[in-house]
Amino acid sequence: MRFARIRSQIVFYYLALLVVSMIASGIMYQRINEKFTEEKVGEVSLQTLNAMNSGIESLLDSTNNYSKMIVSNNTVQEILGSDLAGNDIGILTYKLEVALSDFMLAEPSISSVYLFDNAGRKFAIDLQSAKPIRTDGIESAEWYSEAVALDGKAIWRKNAGGIFNFETKEPQQDPQYISLIRIVNDMNTSKKIGVLVVNITVQELKKSYERSINDNKPDLMIETGYETLLDFTRPELSTYTNSSMLDVPLGSSKIVKIKDHNYLISSLVSMDRGWRFTSAQPLGEWESPYRQFNLMLLMIMLFNFISIFLGSVWISRFITTPILHMLRSMKKVEIGDFSLVRYEARTDELNQLKDRYNNMIMTIEQALKREKEEQKLIRKLELDILQQQIKPHFLYNTLESAGYLTLSGNNNEAYQIISELAAFYRQSLSKGSDVVTLREEVEITKSYLSIQNIRYPEIFISEIEVPEEAEYVRIPKLTLQPLVENALYHGIRPLGECGKIRILARIQGNRLKLVVEDDGVGMNEDKRREMQAEPYGQNESSFGLRGTLMRLKLYYGADMNCSLVSAPGEGTRIELELPLEEGNSHGA
Repeated sequence: MRFARIRSQIVFYYLALLVVSMIASGIMYQRINEKFTEEKVGEVSLQTLNAMNSGIESLLDSTNNYSKMIVSNNTVQEILGSDLAGNDIGILTYKLEVALSDFMLAEPSISSVYLFDNAGRKFAIDLQSAKPIRTDGIESAEWYSEAVALDGKAIWRKNAGGIFNFETKEPQQDPQYISLIRIVNDMNTSKKIGVLVVNITVQELKKSYERSINDNKPDLMIETGYETLLDFTRPELSTYTNSSMLDVPLGSSKIVKIKDHNYLISSLVSMDRGWRFTSAQPLGEWESPYRQFNLMLLMIMLFNFISIFLGSVWISRFITTPILHMLRSMKKVEIGDFSLVRYEARTDELNQLKDRYNNMIMTIEQALKREKEEQKLIRKLELDILQQQIKPHFLYNTLESAGYLTLSGNNNEAYQIISELAAFYRQSLSKGSDVVTLREEVEITKSYLSIQNIRYPEIFISEIEVPEEAEYVRIPKLTLQPLVENALYHGIRPLGECGKIRILARIQGNRLKLVVEDDGVGMNEDKRREMQAEPYGQNESSFGLRGTLMRLKLYYGADMNCSLVSAPGEGTRIELELPLEEGNSHGA
């Protein structure tokens, strides 16, 4: 029953994870899809706007070229440059109308052409009806000074800059024109002889760019920097008088929400005239280019959902079986039965789990055995430490040396050796504490060296270098003294002459380095290798080195490092690296 519950939970978790994953994936995909759709539609919108710009530029360039042909026509030059009087007026006016008619026939997009001479007379041909000029004349037009300053170059204005009087009462019903205006100069003298106005209807302007696109025709606004030549026609866009209010960077597209409608706004600048073209189109009019892809993706997600659900049921069967075996084994371990798990799974991972579990059981069993042996060894080492502290043979020999010195009349030396002996045992016992500062350990070692120096005068000299920052580092008691004793008895005394024992201490990062070296007889390579390979073995005759290293190993574990360098006739060097305990103050 419990196994069935585990299986059900696995299936439930798989299902919950799958549902959450699909929902999150769907949301992420929807956002990514919207972003890609917007980018794609934006690219298409810019391409459409470029096509519209090209169509309008072509129309404007064509109109500009025809206007140049008009101002350079001989009839135009003759009429505008002469004083018309008498019968010549009718004849010349007729010739001018014929010439203008020919130009308009050649360029159907032109709605009307108006010429004004310096005397204010008007010559016009209009496909609809002639437009009356305002009574104050063209010199009062706002563009007149600019046109004169340009000296023959064309400017563009909406409805000729307002020089015509329309008969309609409502401004919104006035005819809409895009007008080219330029000064007419005499071809010979370059003097101003008149003004040319060429009108193109807005309908013709729209035809010029609608021919370049098929579907998705957007609303267009054209700005010259001086005025808006062409405004949006959609009512909800009428409140935006210029493209800067839409906050669309040039050469890019942006989705703008206007009166609860999302519009795709695109903007660019004409390279020839510097005009700004802005298009606006409801985003809903664009069909997503990924509709078929979305449907296919939905079918794939549904197929994956069914497949993963069925797979989770099958996976739960062979995952829970090994788990059940290990649960039974764990119950046996609780009562001391370390039997190994026996089963063959269908995957390498589950077999590795079984092997690791069996290794763990064997490791625990072996660790329990080692712990029992280590407890026995620790108790023996504790006894050895007590014996090392008491050292009855050292006490007896020292007292005998003091007695001989007293009988021989060397009372001062006898007093000194007894004082050093008392200091040695007082410091080494340390009120039963197992951990002392390095400074206290050095004092113990100095007392020991002083006693041995009295007992064996002129057999050795000692040198101790302990920096101030290392004096208060706490280490196990009797760490240096046994190593110094080992150097004296096994290195210096067999040498038969005065030797040197050197003790060094350094703090390197978060570790304490201790060095005890002598220039005694040293040891051969075989002996050194034996000591290096098994420095922690038990040997009653050499407790000084082996016992100390064993004690440090038990205290610090793997954080303690020891190296031994020795050669016959070159002495011995023992280096210890001990970790500084957390919170250990080593400042004076």
